[in-house]
Order: sequence, then structure tokens, then C-alpha cells
Amino acid sequence: MIEENKVSSVEGVNEKKNLDNPPERCFVQNDNQNPLTRVTVKEGEASTAEVSAVCPQKCVTSDIAPSSAENHLHLSEKSVAFLNNNVWIEAIITAVKSFPEVGERKMVLDMNPFPVFGLILLKHDVSKSLVWCSNSRGSLRIEEKRSFFEIASANGIEADRLKYESEDSLQGEFDIIFCDLIDPVGELQESVVGKLPILLQMIKPNGIFMPRRMRVKAQLLFSEWLAKMSQVLSDENVCNYKIAEFMNVYKVPQHLDLDMNSLIKDACSQPVEVMEWEIKSLSASEPVKGSKVVHIEIMKDCPVNTIAYWYEEEILEDLWVSSFGCDSHLKQAATIFPLELNVTGRGNVPIKITHHQGFIHLQLDMAALESHETIGDFQKKLNIQDQISA
Repeated sequence: MIEENKVSSVEGVNEKKNLDNPPERCFVQNDNQNPLTRVTVKEGEASTAEVSAVCPQKCVTSDIAPSSAENHLHLSEKSVAFLNNNVWIEAIITAVKSFPEVGERKMVLDMNPFPVFGLILLKHDVSKSLVWCSNSRGSLRIEEKRSFFEIASANGIEADRLKYESEDSLQGEFDIIFCDLIDPVGELQESVVGKLPILLQMIKPNGIFMPRRMRVKAQLLFSEWLAKMSQVLSDENVCNYKIAEFMNVYKVPQHLDLDMNSLIKDACSQPVEVMEWEIKSLSASEPVKGSKVVHIEIMKDCPVNTIAYWYEEEILEDLWVSSFGCDSHLKQAATIFPLELNVTGRGNVPIKITHHQGFIHLQLDMAALESHETIGDFQKKLNIQDQISA
């Protein structure tokens, strides 16, 4: 049964994960299986995160302030976070192994925060040249380009096989394009999605575009913290001064840049796939758009006030990576419901999904609630509209 829960509860809320002392991680080991020089990542504050390279003895930092030390290289914070993502890096190495070591030499465009994929292909001598497309700006762009060439040189890759380009100046034809589609805040990168038709035209006949497909995973949650961040819940904290009705005109139902690992929450459902599409479909002359309703089953009796979601990419066939993980360089997104539901008896919550060119909006489907279109053993004793008005 689904009804409005007028009293907030934090019982059963998951404990916040301790991230004060993150472990030291390895980007790529220097051994026979992983073909790049070992890079150890130590995470600290975002502005001073460092990557220590064994060869050459240099420190790569996201702090772009001028440094007098000659052994410092600079990358963006996004790049350093990407290098910390073990799951993605391992998936990229797996993808590289699917390409033959001896065969046609390829032109590669790598648009990831750091061109790990393209550099490994070069070091294996599978590809002929690499273009790294970066959207960094200003002084960081100069330092990033220098870091790119020095790291490549440290791995025995000649400079004449490398190019460092921006999105605006990008041109040419490629055998492989590895595109970075997900923004660090948890949504798709609008600028990149808008360029997909052009990027797909840059692929040579029989070329490969990565990723191949994308899908969206969603999960129902209860989070009192998110509710407090979205609107003024009551006037009690301000001595009943009537401010909530004025402030809540600007309430925010949509949350980006959300860290699901540290969010204080109670999971109310299993993560479920709610949408999937092929990347090439977004290059059609007519925009891909539409809407649908999915019913997500609750796994226990609990209040529900949030639908969180994230993206997964299929890099190559059956090789998936997710924007949600313990060391992900990407954040997630969520939508707060207009009312708090109390779901019992393994009921289902109807979620309306509106999508346009891969961009999605998830919300509670009020029409389905009001028309009793939920499934499970949902029995309505009170009219939902009366509860909303109460």
C-alpha cells in the first residue's frame, strides 16, 4: 500500500561511509600484463591530489598554481579522478586486449579525461597515431599538453605520433573514437552529445565508436538529508516565522553532483535498468525523444522520497562500466518526490521517464497513483489527491 507519510523517519538510514583515509591505488602496473609505466595515485584534497610516476621521477598534480619544481606535471582534477577509477581503467585495459597486436595500424581519437586507451594502443604499436581531445582551458591547457607529451615520452612513445586538440579545432578521420559522454556531475555532457553526429561522421568505414550503448540505472531511496537540501520542511527552526511558503517557491527537486557513496540514505529498492539505447541512434536527423512509465518494486516496508539514477556504458560488446562505484570519478543524480510515500507489502512505485537525446528526467507519476495503476498488493484506503491536498 502507498500512502503519504506525514512524519519523517531516519530509522534504518545507512551509516555514512568513512572516506577520511582513502586507500592508495594503482593506475597501471609496470608488468607484462599492463603495458604502461606504473602510476600510483594518492587521493587527498581535490586541489592537491597527486599522481606519482615511477619513471620518470615526476609528480603529477591537479594543483595548477605555478610551481618552481621541475619535476611537477599538471593535469585537471577530472583527469586525476579518472586515473583513480580502478574499475574504468581495468575495463579500458580489457578493451585494449581485444585489439590484435599485429594488424592494420589505426588512427585513434581519445576524448577521455586522460588518454589511457590511446596511449596503451600506441605502446602496443597497434595504432599509428593518437589525438587526445581535451576541453581544458587557460593555463591548465598548456600544462596539460606538456604533461601529455612527457608521460608519453616516458613510455617510449614518439611525439610525432601525438596530437593535443580542443573540441572546437577537432577534425580528420579515425579508425577508433573513444568518446567521454558523462559529465562529472552525473548527467550527460551536453556539448559532446551535441557533437555526436559530427563525431560519427569522422569514423572511417568499418571503424569503431566507443562506447557502443548506454543505459540508465535507477534506485528508490529515502533520504531526509536530500529533503532538507531541497526545501524548507517547516518553520520550527525559525520560531515559526512564516518563511517556508516563500522559500519553497524556489525549491529544487533535481540534484546533480550527488555522491551516492557518502549520501545518508536508506535503499528502498534494488537498482533497476529503466532505459537503454545505442549511441548511433542519437546521430539521427530527428531527435530521439519520448516518455514511458516504469514500476519499481519496493523490497521492504519503508518511506520513499527520492529516485536516484546513474549511467552505464558498454565500451565494447558485453564490457560495461558504471558512473556509480566506490572510486568513481563521476557523481550521480536524483529527483526528490513532491510528497513522501509510505510503501508496504512489496508495492510498486510508478516512475515517469522523459528522455530527449539521452538526457532524462525521472519523476513520480502522479497520474498513475491517482488512477490506481500501481501493481503488487497495493490497496488504497484513502484518495491520493485528498492526501496531497491535506
